[in-house]
Amino acid sequence: MSLFHDNTTQIIAQDITLTSDERVGLNVTLIFQGGKILGTGNLTGNHTKIIAPACQIFSSGVTVDGTWDIDCAYPQWFGAEAKDKSVFSDNTANGWESSTDCSDAINKAIKMKGVGEVFLPCGYYKISNPIIIPIGIQLNGVKGMSLLTDSLLNDSPSRNAREYGDDMAMYDGTILVADNFINHLSGAETYMVYVNTKIDNNQLQVMSRGHFLAGQVTGISNICFKRKNWSDNDNIMESPSYSPNCIYSATSININNVRFEDFIQAVCINSNDALGKTYYDVKSIINCDYAFYDTIENYNVQPNEIKYAFDLGYLGDALIFEHNAIHQGKYNKGVKVRSCHGGRISSNIINADVEIKDCKALSFNNNHMEGGHVIKVDRSCVSMESNYIERGYNIPFVFSSEDQNDKTIVSMNNDVIVFMDIPRNYNEGDEETEGVVNYPTLFNRFSNDSEYDIKIDKSIVLNIAHLYRYRIGDQSQKLYPMGIKICKSDDTPLKDFNDFSYMLSQNSIICCGYNVDKNFTINNINSLHLYSAAKNDGIYWLAADGIYHYKYQVIYDKQRRLLATRNNSQLFVVSNSPSMYEDNGLMHYSSGGVFLIISDDDGNSARGTIRLFRRRGNSWDSGSDFQYVDIPNTNNYFLCDNGISVNGYHWMPATTNDILTGALGIESITYQGYNVVCRLSGNDANSMWQHGDVLVKTGTNPTIELK
Repeated sequence: MSLFHDNTTQIIAQDITLTSDERVGLNVTLIFQGGKILGTGNLTGNHTKIIAPACQIFSSGVTVDGTWDIDCAYPQWFGAEAKDKSVFSDNTANGWESSTDCSDAINKAIKMKGVGEVFLPCGYYKISNPIIIPIGIQLNGVKGMSLLTDSLLNDSPSRNAREYGDDMAMYDGTILVADNFINHLSGAETYMVYVNTKIDNNQLQVMSRGHFLAGQVTGISNICFKRKNWSDNDNIMESPSYSPNCIYSATSININNVRFEDFIQAVCINSNDALGKTYYDVKSIINCDYAFYDTIENYNVQPNEIKYAFDLGYLGDALIFEHNAIHQGKYNKGVKVRSCHGGRISSNIINADVEIKDCKALSFNNNHMEGGHVIKVDRSCVSMESNYIERGYNIPFVFSSEDQNDKTIVSMNNDVIVFMDIPRNYNEGDEETEGVVNYPTLFNRFSNDSEYDIKIDKSIVLNIAHLYRYRIGDQSQKLYPMGIKICKSDDTPLKDFNDFSYMLSQNSIICCGYNVDKNFTINNINSLHLYSAAKNDGIYWLAADGIYHYKYQVIYDKQRRLLATRNNSQLFVVSNSPSMYEDNGLMHYSSGGVFLIISDDDGNSARGTIRLFRRRGNSWDSGSDFQYVDIPNTNNYFLCDNGISVNGYHWMPATTNDILTGALGIESITYQGYNVVCRLSGNDANSMWQHGDVLVKTGTNPTIELK
């Protein structure tokens, strides 16, 4: 017997109590005007329509099944309560602590809708049990954030007070808060939301094994997910190992405009064969924001707890990971993608490590990475273009192939590798304020940051176009490019590239076996001048106090000893500007550093390796602490010496043997593979020619010599 007659419209102004399972008649429309369906039992829809506001119309004892013809389902129909900011911030028996767990109501709304939208209006929802989303459901809310003032939430005072102000709490939107979360799984990590998976007898099971493109019909959007961080006192926080991660999906999914706060992992796409098919095409994560705040400062995060914030699973074509932000990278890594056959990771802020493995036709473009994290590419074909990458302690790009029979092929075009020569706000000081600098920490970064920009193994094919290192002393500073440096898998330098980085950073190919193709011509051999050294308050000086003197050489080929020559000399003096003579030119620790200006005869800056020397003392001849640094200059105009490095290239101990002498009067050098054609007018006896080199001696009696 049906609860209502077929093809009727029923106005429910009074409560109706179920005493057993009931089935609604065919094509019934239920209009709720103050009444509810109470009691205990299962109510089965039969193409049933509901017209009701977003408030409770079913008691907690009522479950639903069958078909319901509704535009969207509201968890409020089943008793979900969206609390406002004042309730959420009140962690007492009369406030948030006594709030109702909304996960059951959300799950009932999802089951009622079957396929389509489940909508959560604005507010804070307490979630203590997993939310289960089958294929075809779109769980949607209202865009917003959960940031409260530090006085209301045990959050980072400096962050909220500086960015938002005490009176500007941002809380509008739909916010699902994992609080006192219950792990229903045996021996497995738990998640707040499961997509196309369910928990039966404490085990995770896939709900549907279909091979359709579920990412087109299954999604989560406009929701902030937050893990609650109430502490018993100001020092102790709950351990993340006892807290849920956020979203686990065993299908492709579209996640859009979602914010993740204080989760170790935001999204994990299933790659466990035990759960069935793992090939999920058309995955997209767009416009999302991940933050793990400094409120977790006291967490003792173990290495096995440091996960990728977004683990995009195994296989799956047409991947889109775009316009997202991943902050910090202190307790988490960034993005991991495996075996993607066509996709893009584009226009993101990723302040954490990235891993790309066994992928083909994947583009990594226009991303911004701060904090000195690492991009690893293994056994993949990847195009990288116009990425902004801040260097740090680690080598920013690591390309490998694991099995030497496999290859990794990477094209890099117009990527910007940045050496940040100012205090960063991760314990070095605040670049937004003046005078707040942690000099020992700043010294430690300058001293220990990697000398190299890329690490490769011998099975890598690397195509480079306009790939430079930039020294940044001001976020809005102009572009002054320098060459990059590459090391081999054993951390030894790839000298065949590095010695010619001043040209090869502009255009080059490195083939398997560390073979570097060199085909270029150098003219204007003697035009590069490093003509002035001046004190500059925009540079931090972190070496010993003293008076410093500089000289330099311009080297084009270290092995052959091909150098610039002027007035029969190949070692040139850098003149000190008047500002260097102030206080007798004495440099002081933590005061301004040294600013050096490069130019050529046209007022620009030619290309070449600048080997810069310095001594500390009253004069060059009597000075001590003899040091040198090789700087691959690619049309750069300024060099900045902070005492530890010059534009990120480290000072090294020098001897007189590091002052090179070579052929005189070189006019041009043309590289043709491993040999050169060199035009010169002077003595070539001091150079180290290679077999197959060609010398064209100009002058009154020109000759050609084959070495």
